[in-house]
Amino acid sequence: MNRPFPMLVSVLCWMACAAVSTAVGAEQTPPATPPWSGFLTGISSNPVNPEQLPLTWTPETVTWKASLQGDGQSSPVIWENSAYVTSVDGPNKETYYVSRIDLADGSIRWSKAIPSTDPVESTYLVSRAAPTPVCDATNVYVFFESGDLIALTHDGKEVWKRSLSVDYGRFDNKFGLAASPVQDESSLYILIDHAGPSYILAINKNDGSTRWRTPRESRRSWSSPFLAHIDGQPQIVCSSVGSVDGYDPASGQQLWSYEDVGGNSSATPIVFNGNQVLLGASARSSEGTSEKGERTNLLGRIVRDNDGWKFNVQWVADKARGSFSSPVCSQQRAYWINSSGVIFCLDLASGRELFSRRLSCGACWATPIPVGDRIYVFGKDGITTVLQAADEYIELAAVNRLWPSPEEAEKKPDAPSIQGEQDPNRRRAMQNAAGPIQYGAVVIPQGVVIRSGNALYCVKSVSAPQ
Repeated sequence: MNRPFPMLVSVLCWMACAAVSTAVGAEQTPPATPPWSGFLTGISSNPVNPEQLPLTWTPETVTWKASLQGDGQSSPVIWENSAYVTSVDGPNKETYYVSRIDLADGSIRWSKAIPSTDPVESTYLVSRAAPTPVCDATNVYVFFESGDLIALTHDGKEVWKRSLSVDYGRFDNKFGLAASPVQDESSLYILIDHAGPSYILAINKNDGSTRWRTPRESRRSWSSPFLAHIDGQPQIVCSSVGSVDGYDPASGQQLWSYEDVGGNSSATPIVFNGNQVLLGASARSSEGTSEKGERTNLLGRIVRDNDGWKFNVQWVADKARGSFSSPVCSQQRAYWINSSGVIFCLDLASGRELFSRRLSCGACWATPIPVGDRIYVFGKDGITTVLQAADEYIELAAVNRLWPSPEEAEKKPDAPSIQGEQDPNRRRAMQNAAGPIQYGAVVIPQGVVIRSGNALYCVKSVSAPQ
């Protein structure tokens, strides 16, 4: 996440989660790493049986909770029996943390402190450890909105470290950065969109050196890229306010661009079924109201002809609106969630709206996770609703609380920074970002792992081994 409070919120949302192969239809080329090894990487390759997952839970039935140092908005990533998560601490975000948590019992195996090379005031309107890490069999790679990029072994030992803001200029974005890295076997790919010189670059995973760097038009945006395989061609797909673009991971060459879009500053493009792409946008984005934002919630296809690669719109979701979470598809249906917590379900083939309903869990900053015929929808304020994938709105579980409701727990007073804010819009935005928030989740066999600002939770079905 990283934008003004609805912008910042967008930042948060970045943390969205993902879906499974059965939820998105035909599988793409299998990734080199297991599911959930990066942001949204479980979207097309997670073979979890929904019957093994919990359908209901309460604060009393949470399997384990791991308290984290500081605060953060990134999603957890999974490697074998561990989860990795990032956070930041200090009044000026002086120290970043990377923590490894044992999935069996929530114990913290290690927590690595990393000094920030660009401390800035920590407020509710600035991203806090928003980019999600990636990991492979050798290392965990973490990127922070300060520009610090670090490779650590699975034992927490530093392999290499560099600062992109030192190398290429300080980031100019008063709400911070949120875009998460994506990876292949040899490289990391990082999207830097801000008011200054913007770019996308490839980093050698062995030593942190730059393989290539491609300039982009400057724009403030917080969405993450998506690495896909389309007609045998790996592509980095970026949906970032004002355009959707495809890049060649080998060279950094821009393969295509589609510019009839707007409001797409938060949601990650979701590529599935080989070459289909779901885009999400808000008509009121961090860059201001956009008429194009009303026609940017859509399904498109990336195709190749004699003239090269192109992006073609298959249909536009006329009434659906997005927000911070990314759209997802399940059982031949596509879903968007707007900023008021209304979910829109459309037929994937035609774009015809099947239903729109206000969710019991409220507004969502995390992307829902389709698993088979279930859709786990993570409300911002700690409530998860489980839907049946169907042509009508069916709640399998309306209210699953991760922590007590405000009525059940004494509400904390506003922080001094909120109390001292004179601008009513900024004050509302800060209040909206205060308190515990569900920022992202992943599914594992027999359980769901959910991240709040200062904790990681695991909920499992009652029949699952504890």
